[in-house]
Amino acid sequence: FIFLLPPDYQALLQRLRRRGTESSGTEAERLLVAGDEIRAWKEYDFLVVNDDLETSLAAAEAVILADRQRRNRMETVAEEIAATFPGAGTVNPDSSRSPE
Repeated sequence: FIFLLPPDYQALLQRLRRRGTESSGTEAERLLVAGDEIRAWKEYDFLVVNDDLETSLAAAEAVILADRQRRNRMETVAEEIAATFPGAGTVNPDSSRSPE
């Protein structure tokens, strides 16, 4: 999961006020909820600080693309590719070697 964080409390407050969609009571409630949510940042796999829209979007896209390439998601494709090589199905004695 990706968590988009505001750069800081003041930036979030300014963004809420700039929108002008919240009453003062609703604004205070949203800021309290946001504080609770932000303190839960450790529950997320990826963090993106939403400081600049283009940079934040690029970072989120990079996370999504990288996640699609995880070994467990690519296992079937990798097995199909490996099966096209001579000796498919035999154990490679060097397969326990770590990539350098």
